[in-house]
Parts: sequence; C-alpha cells; structure tokens
Amino acid sequence: NETQAMEIIRDQDIGLILIAMDMEKRENFNLLSLIKMSPLAQKIPVIVVSPANLPGTKKKVYDIGAELFMEKITASPKKVVEAVQKLFEEACS
Repeated sequence: NETQAMEIIRDQDIGLILIAMDMEKRENFNLLSLIKMSPLAQKIPVIVVSPANLPGTKKKVYDIGAELFMEKITASPKKVVEAVQKLFEEACS
C-alpha cells in the first residue's frame, strides 16, 4: 500500500522506482503523487508500466511527474533495462 511504499522509500537508499500500474486501482496515481510531492523522494526517477494506454493515462502520469511511461505490451525486459540505463546516464551527466 501507499504508506508501506513511502516508508520503504524513506528508510532505504532508492535509486529508481518502478510502478506496475493496475488500471482498476487509482492508488497508483496517489502513490506517484506522494512520491513526487515528497522532498525526500521527488528526485527519484519513476517509471510507470501500465497494462494499457487508456485515454489520458499517459498524460496524467507525465503531468504528475513520472520520468517514463511504458505500456506493458511493449515493455520487454530489454526495453525496461535500456530505459533504466538512460535515466541513470541522464542523472549522472
């Protein structure tokens, strides 16, 4: 749940957050919002993987502050790894 996730983020040295979105639960947007509003967590890159690109979902995810949105159907492990590498390269430059 959101509270547990935020406790882990607060207590651990987290370099990246991957949210596997469940379109039936709106709490994913709440968690993303909490992360991006938190002074401790807002700089942590977030990748959101969604089972589908429902109308408005991608825009909302980016509006909240996610660094990357991927559809599950096209998010192969290789593409996720490449996206993570790119985010870390950008963060280090």
